[in-house]
Amino acid sequence: MRLIKTLSTLLLLCALLSCTPAPKDFAMSIEKVDELHGFVLKGLSVSGRIEQGCIANDDKLIITRGDKVVFEELARILNVADLPNPEAFNGTAAAGDYATFYLPDAKPGSVLPGDVLSSIKTSCKSTS
Repeated sequence: MRLIKTLSTLLLLCALLSCTPAPKDFAMSIEKVDELHGFVLKGLSVSGRIEQGCIANDDKLIITRGDKVVFEELARILNVADLPNPEAFNGTAAAGDYATFYLPDAKPGSVLPGDVLSSIKTSCKSTS
């Protein structure tokens, strides 16, 4: 009986550890999704306030809805709002910034407001 209790405890512990999400270098809740119909830019743009960490152009980003991955892409930062010197944009966005990302391969309805854009490993150093 004691062996069964010990095994049950170990199985529960293993299940809990495997369900723990990996720590994220970057996270942002998507507030706005726009469809782009331009000659050059086609796809979607997503915007929101960065909640944690930082991200650089070409870092891998993941968009999730609940626990389900709905889209994966390389980061393409279109805009970071209210930069003191927009000409000095260095291709990164960090916690507190309101940023817009370009998703050229995303289809309408595949990404929605409330989805979470994140990255487990980024190439920039967080300034937050």
